[in-house]
Amino acid sequence: MSGPAAGARAGLWKNGRGRPAGLSELGSAVIRDLHNVRTVPAEPGTTPLTPEEERRTTAVFFAEIGTKVAEHGWTRFPAHTPEQRRRLLRVGEMLSEHWGTPVSVLAEDECSMRFSLPGHELPPSTGTAQHER
Repeated sequence: MSGPAAGARAGLWKNGRGRPAGLSELGSAVIRDLHNVRTVPAEPGTTPLTPEEERRTTAVFFAEIGTKVAEHGWTRFPAHTPEQRRRLLRVGEMLSEHWGTPVSVLAEDECSMRFSLPGHELPPSTGTAQHER
């Protein structure tokens, strides 16, 4: 790439010494752009997916999580929103029904859920909330 776009790009990512620009050199522009940004509260129980997308997403999660749990006895899966957590709880219920054995679904922290078979649960001293499905 040549011309003004290349110069602007190089100037953004490189400081005058030919090294990548540090956070302090780029940070003020980023912070200035993020003022007055607010989250929009989600409506409870709604999902932005269509029913067909929801069905396909759940099927993919069922296959992926099921494979990992079958191989290792447990797995972790990301869940960043209430909708994702509800979807993963349903996947845990589906796995329990499919295998005929309870699959434990735990919220490990704000961003992940843990699926485990009996004998692979976390010790009670971890302090995580347990939702048996």
